[in-house]
Formats: sequence, structure tokens, C-alpha cells
Amino acid sequence: MDASGTELEPIVIRSTNLHGAIIDGGNTSTAVITIGVYNDSTRYVILDGFDIRNGHWGIDAQNTQYLTVQNNRITDVDFGIYNRRENGWEHDQYITNNEIIGRTAWPQTNGEIPSERGVDIRGNRNVVSYNTISDFGDGISTDGSPYQTSYALDIHHNDINRVVDDLIEIDGTVSNSRVYKNRGYNGRMGVSVAPVFGGPAYIFRNEFYNLEASAIKMNRKPAGLIIVNNSIASYNRGLTSDSGWQNTIFKNNAVLSGQYVMEEYGLVAGSEDYWNYNGYKSLRSGTAAGPWFKWDNIRYNNIAALISSGITEAQSIGVEISDFIDVYIPTSYATEGIPSDQDFHLTASSVLIDAGVAFDNILDLDVLTGSPDIGVYELGQSTPNYGHDFSNICERIDLSNRTWNGMHSEAWYHPENWTPCGVPTKETTVSIPGNLFRYPFVNVDIEVMNFFLLGNGELNIIEGVMIKIGE
Repeated sequence: MDASGTELEPIVIRSTNLHGAIIDGGNTSTAVITIGVYNDSTRYVILDGFDIRNGHWGIDAQNTQYLTVQNNRITDVDFGIYNRRENGWEHDQYITNNEIIGRTAWPQTNGEIPSERGVDIRGNRNVVSYNTISDFGDGISTDGSPYQTSYALDIHHNDINRVVDDLIEIDGTVSNSRVYKNRGYNGRMGVSVAPVFGGPAYIFRNEFYNLEASAIKMNRKPAGLIIVNNSIASYNRGLTSDSGWQNTIFKNNAVLSGQYVMEEYGLVAGSEDYWNYNGYKSLRSGTAAGPWFKWDNIRYNNIAALISSGITEAQSIGVEISDFIDVYIPTSYATEGIPSDQDFHLTASSVLIDAGVAFDNILDLDVLTGSPDIGVYELGQSTPNYGHDFSNICERIDLSNRTWNGMHSEAWYHPENWTPCGVPTKETTVSIPGNLFRYPFVNVDIEVMNFFLLGNGELNIIEGVMIKIGE
């Protein structure tokens, strides 16, 4: 697919029967689907609802802009969705509600890093959300050339499992990238920020379990990290990074580990690092034979020793697994952690309740009472919807009847402006009721089966537009 659409008229390739159209690559060594070309940019393409399988790249998206990939099942591939050209032209890509399953075996404990990735995209203003991803070298990656500009990324509500290296990596981003409300199980690292070129980069409200090395990989001297309200249970160290990271905030996080809770070293002179109001637990003894912390290459046996040092973490606390509904610290990385077996919600008597510190514009909507709780979930908060959900997809519902609600905008072609969700077609009976805040604005010809304007309902039409009703 090498043609471009426009903002008002994108090219939409859709399987009307969800996953009924199967695109099988026959084990091709290249792409099952190629969107775009090597020497130009391709814009405004929507790929929706296919079963894509059996090839090296599921979707090879070359120099794509305003690309939407949604509601697809992508399986038996080495790379799920891949910006292979990375000329610095990519931007505004929306990858949402896909199930992406690879071929990479987990675990691999030899330290090697497989190249395969579930979602591997480049550029600016990209959103990767509500995808289920498993069995790759990396889960979601934006790790492009450091000499191309990357900023304003949103990675949220994804469910990522059985990844050999990084569950999520935003390596090479400059600023305003956000990783939030993701669930990641069984990976070497949680989030890689190696490096972030100045920031801010935000990592908040994520749940990570059974990590081989570190929840946050701050290698290659990243700067400007804001890491708050995550819950982490790691087989090995909770946190460890190479030297050179700087200007960080690490607060309201719950870190449970089998070894050092943190082993950080090589702090940069003049760096402003605020690590405090966290909750920690290690399976180590918390004595000279098994210290919990190594901060700037100095060992501290336990929470009390770290606090008394005056170096950092003055208000942090020790926690127990009994502070959570049902969590245990993994003791064998090769034993797969199952999300349904862990519950990071807090018990009613948990010491983590109201033990955090507030962050304007990040946590406001999640804090139910008092101060923020430490960890990913506030007391009484429901679990977010992680990963894909194919059960009730907009526009896959029977299109015989649609009623205008105007909840989103005045756009006739926005599916959420209709009840049930979905844009009317020539087979649809349309009703527009009265007493609404917004009414549809139509600037292109439309065709419907029947049309009812009820009460004081309105339809705004620009001059020259035609509405065809019935056959």
C-alpha cells in the first residue's frame, strides 16, 4: 500500500467481519503487509480488523505519518509493527487495540538481546495503547537513531508478557514522553530510558513483575526522569543502572525484590535527584551479610540505615507482602509469573495508604482520599483495562440504526458521536433527537437508508452537499 489519503478522507482498509479477512504471509522473509515506500512519506492510512500472520514483519510501515493500526490480530511474526526505514520522517502513528504475538522464546538468560520487537516505531507524537504483546525480544520500542528527533510519545494501557529484554523502551526520546498504566510481566527490564536527552520523560502507574535485571534501565546517561507510583516485584535487583544518569524524581513507588532493592552508583556531581516516599522490601536479611541498598556505591543494610545516612529517602518506608492483596516476590526468573496470580491492590491496613506525596497534573484524578498511596493502585481503585479487547469494537456492531449523541464533536464521521458507536452507512436508519448540546455538521455528501429529525434536532449542511436517502 503506497497511496496516501487526506485528513478528511483517509484510506481505510477494514475487515468488516472482525478478523474474518486473513492475510497470511506464507512464512515470507519480508513483510506480510507493507505500507509506504522507501523514498517518500505515506500519510493517512487506517488498517483495521485483520488477521495478519506468518512472516518476518507483520506490518512494515515505511516512512508513515498519520497511520492508524487498530483491532488487528498479528501472530507468528518476528516483528509485529515496524518502522524499518527510520529516515526521521515518521510521526503521528496510532497503534491501538491489537493482539501481537511473536516467535521469540522466553526466557533467555544468556544475556543476549534478540532483535525481534512487538511494536517498533520511530518519530514524534506516536501513541501505542491497549495492545496485548508477547514473545518478542522487546515489547514496545521507540529506539531509533539518536540523531533523529523523537518526542511527545504516549505508551499506555498495554499488557506485555514474556519479553526477553525490555518490556518497554523509549530510548532516544528528547522530551514529553509518557509511559503509564501498563502491565508488564516476565522481562529483563521494565522500562528502558537509555538515554533520554533531557526530558521530561514520565513513567507512572505501571505494574511490573518478574524482572531479571531492573525495573528502570537508566543506562547511557539519561536525564530528566519523573518516575512515580509504580509497583515492582523483581526476581533480582529492583533497580540498577550504569553511571551517569541525572536529574531524576523517584517517588511513591513500591519496590519488592529478591536481591538489592536498589544498586545505583556513579551519581553525577550537581545532579538534582529526589528519591523519597517509596516503599521497599527485599528477601535479603537487611544486615551486613545481605544489605538492601547500594547508593552511589555505598551499602546500606536496611531502610533505617539509609534514612539515618541523610543522603536520600528520608520519608521512605519498609513494607511487607501482606500490605498487598496477593503478591509474592518471584524467586526463579525462569518460572513465568501469571498476572492473574498477583494482586497489587492494597489491603485496608496497608502502611502504603496515604504514605506518598502529591504530584500536580499526574495523580490528581487517581487520588481518591487524602494523600496519594504508594504503589500503582490507590486503595479501592479498580484495575485498569490492560491490553486488547475485541468484544465490543466500535463500527463492528450492527449498523442498521444509529442515533446522534454529539458526545465528542460536531463531526458526522466520528464514530463516538453515535449510539451505538459507529458511523452510519447507506444501510442505516439515522435519528437526530432534540435538546442536545451539539449537532452534526456535514461537509461532504452522505447516504443513509432512512433519516429522522426529531423535535428541535438539527443538521448543519454546507452549501452544495447532498444527502441521499434510501435506494
